[in-house]
Formats: sequence, structure tokens, C-alpha cells
Amino acid sequence: MISKIIAKIRLRKNGSWGTAIIIISIMVLILGSCNEREFYVEPQPEEFKYVPPSDVGKLNLVFGDQQATINWVDPPEGNITNIVIANINDGTEITVKAGVQNASFSGLRNNEKYTFRIKAMNDIGLKSLGAEVSGFPFSKDNTPPNEVKNLIAYAGATDRDAVLIFEIPDDPDYSHAVAIYDDGNGETVSGIREQFIRIRSTTSSGLERITIKTYDLSGNASSGITIGKPDEPMMELKGTDDRTNESVYWYVPESLKRFFDSYEVAWGSGYTTTKVFGKEVTHFSPIPMDGSGSVGSDDIRVSLLDDKGSRIWSSMLDYRSWVPGTLFGEDATEMINCRLVGDQLAYIENGSRAFFDMNVMEDGKYNVNMYTANPDAQNSIVEFKINGKKVGETGPLLVTGDWGRYEWNYHPSEIELKAGEYSLELHFVHGKVNLRRFHFEKVQ
Repeated sequence: MISKIIAKIRLRKNGSWGTAIIIISIMVLILGSCNEREFYVEPQPEEFKYVPPSDVGKLNLVFGDQQATINWVDPPEGNITNIVIANINDGTEITVKAGVQNASFSGLRNNEKYTFRIKAMNDIGLKSLGAEVSGFPFSKDNTPPNEVKNLIAYAGATDRDAVLIFEIPDDPDYSHAVAIYDDGNGETVSGIREQFIRIRSTTSSGLERITIKTYDLSGNASSGITIGKPDEPMMELKGTDDRTNESVYWYVPESLKRFFDSYEVAWGSGYTTTKVFGKEVTHFSPIPMDGSGSVGSDDIRVSLLDDKGSRIWSSMLDYRSWVPGTLFGEDATEMINCRLVGDQLAYIENGSRAFFDMNVMEDGKYNVNMYTANPDAQNSIVEFKINGKKVGETGPLLVTGDWGRYEWNYHPSEIELKAGEYSLELHFVHGKVNLRRFHFEKVQ
């Protein structure tokens, strides 16, 4: 290598042998260092040793009199050596060799819930995360359990939904309850020793007859209690607006409040905006309306949450029929000599009529403000009728100069209304207007 480098050196005319020797020495040193340098790379094992094993599979728990037997299938790894089974109630453990795939505990207390955690161990002592299974040891008998106590049934969000609330019987070996409906074709099972069942029927008549039976740990069933279709709502919702913001009010029976932790109010597209409240709260505002006067999402949702924040029940409110609040032309249930064009009630002539559902929250006097477009100097007047009886009217509506230009008309109509549900009729005595919405404002 050195001789080849020296042979290729060409000295400049004014160079010197000393300079050439220094250059050659540096080059040789650099090249020699590159040839002699070594890098150590630690070999990687084919199988990484420090990954914990998988959990056992096909876990099964069989109870008997003061005893429990757990069965499982070992994990698929080939280095499993032991399975460790722990009684979470008292901390005792049983360790068995891989391949045994069962273990038994004795001396347990009957009718008491026990939880067992099963972990797999490999040949270097690493354990899996653990799988758990729970249940109740019991002494088998042939005596049916007593019926549930203090059964209350609530109507759900639709005529196909219901919720049953009850107290469990005093039997120490009681297990669960079953609700039977849809003429015996539908069944819903409660959780072990839970005190409520939520039902959803396949038909509107499926809840006309509901039977609830109890079962004990031996599999014995009671004769059952049969009730009719519930009519008391599980949750009542009301909503109002002031043409800028909405308010929502809710009511839940006291007997239900032990089954949930908090409320959630949600609104907007996809219910993406939410607020959570404690059980002492009964209403929320403001929920902003958009610039057109319509809510961002037609519905507001109020949910009951458990202690983990999961929804266990939800009801939706269509606020647009509530008074005080805004009713919309597009929500007319019947139209005579007029029709909808987009979201506006149009082609209104003298004598036209439109009907709306209306829910009045509280007794009082109300002014009605109309949001209309009127291009001509017409003497447009609207009468308000409830159940066919005239209760008030507007003064002459504003002339806006264009069919598409809307303005609010404020008239001190002071209509006397009682709380309740009504069919409201708008009678256009003198028509020639377009109507987009109208707002009931309570007189203070």
C-alpha cells in the first residue's frame, strides 16, 4: 500500500522531499486507521425474552356449595410454566403447572360474590396482565325465590321503550330478574342483583303486558308479576327560547336518582357540544341559536350518566313547539290555501289557515311577535285561535317592500294561555304575507 502511494506522488517544481514525506505519512496513517477500525454489534436473539405471556382463554367458573372451580385454556406460547389463580376477596393463591387448566377453592361463604384473577407465568417469571371472573357459591335447592318488591315502571323516550325499577327480594340466593313482553316473545335479563331493567319492544303494542320474574342461583324461577303499559315518563323535557338563546328543563323522578350519577346536555351538529351537571341541577341555558333564528341542531339531548361517564339513558327535545318560544312556519301540521316554500309559509291569501302544535309551559299572558315579509301596503292581520276559539290577533303587519325581506312585528296582543298542549290556528284574515316564524313572549 505505501509503495503504491509513493509511486503516484509528483513533486511540484518548488516542492521538497520533506513536504512529500509528511503528506505520504498522513495518508498512510488515515488509510491504515480505516482498515484497522472495528465496530461491535450485539447479536439480537430470535425471540425477545422479556415480553409477558398472553392471558388464559375460554375462562369458565363453576360454583357449588361453598366452593368454586375455575377452568381455562393455557396461552399458546411454548414457554408457559405455571398458572397463578388468586382469590381477590381474601388474597389466597393457588399455583398449578401449565397443562392442568383448572383449580378449585373451598371453604367459601355461600351467596357472597367472589372474584378470581388468573395469570399465566413463563420460564423467566414474567406474568400476564390477568383475566378475572366473578360469581356466587351456593347450596342448590328447589325453592323458587320471592318476587321483586316495590316495582315501578316508567315510559321511555318512545312507545316501545320502558324502564323497570324494583327492589330485589330478601332471598340470600337471589340471582337476577327477567322481563317478558311482546306477547311472551321478548325477554330482557337484568344484571346479577341489579335493580333495574331497560326494555325495548319490537312493536308499539308490545308493552301492553309486561311480566317480571325472579331467578335464584339454583335456576329456580318465581311465578312473576304482571303489569300494564307504563305511562309515567322516565324523563320529562321542556325547552324555551328568547329568539337568541334556548333553555332546556328536565325532570327525573326521585326514585330513579340512585341509579345514575350526573346529567349531560348535548347540542349542535352531531351533539358535539356538551355540558355535565350534578343531580341537583334541573335546567341549563343559554344554548345559542344561529343567525337565522333556528337551532344549530333540531334537537337537544339530555342524558343520564353513570359514575364512569357512560350514558345509560338519553331523551331528545325538539324545543320548537314550546311556549314561551319560537314556532316555525315549516313546522305547520296542516295548511289551507297556503304552502311551504323552503322554510317559509308562502302563497298566503285572505282566509288562509295554518295549524301548529303548541306546548305552553306555564299560565300567563303572552305577546306574539311575527317575522314576516310583505311587499305591498296590504292591511295584513292574523288571528290566533286555540281549539277553534279566537284568543287574540295582531295589528296590521309591517310593509317590508319585498317578499324576501323579513322583519319582526311587535304587537301587545296579550293572549291569555293556560299550561298544556294545544292545537294553535293562525287565521290570515287579510293575507298577502310570507311567514317564516313567530315568537310567544311572556308578559312580565
